[in-house]
Amino acid sequence: MRYRLPALAFATLSMLTSTPAAACLVPQIFYFSSGSAEITERSEQSLATLAAWILRRGSGLREINIDGYSDRTGSRAARMAISRARARAIRDWLVSTGIPATRIFVHGRSDSVLLVDTPDGIAETDNRRAEVYITLTDAGEEALRQSAATRTAGGFPSCG
Repeated sequence: MRYRLPALAFATLSMLTSTPAAACLVPQIFYFSSGSAEITERSEQSLATLAAWILRRGSGLREINIDGYSDRTGSRAARMAISRARARAIRDWLVSTGIPATRIFVHGRSDSVLLVDTPDGIAETDNRRAEVYITLTDAGEEALRQSAATRTAGGFPSCG
């Protein structure tokens, strides 16, 4: 199964607990400054949580797909280039934590999916982002279900 982690701009409790993976990791967006693929301090903290979660999956991890996006500033070619650079920046950060690069695939999506619809030339922070999609093996999914079913804290599954 493919889990979308992160990528929800506004999450409700029901959304957060709709899959075992989502119950363990609050969905987030990795933001970037205009024209930049530099990971922000805020995103580094979220990436550290994500990397730890991924590393705990061990051999249960099948692959990670990272989609980079841009807002509608700059030329079409520049938007595609920066969206790819953002996805690569997230990949490189995850690889630096020990996640195998061979399991990570990056995609530049430019301004193909806007969280906030804007006309061309308008900078919008919410559209400058990267989204991470994690696919687990069957064994990885089963381990995650077992972890979510057996480990609770305050009534909510804890990250296993």
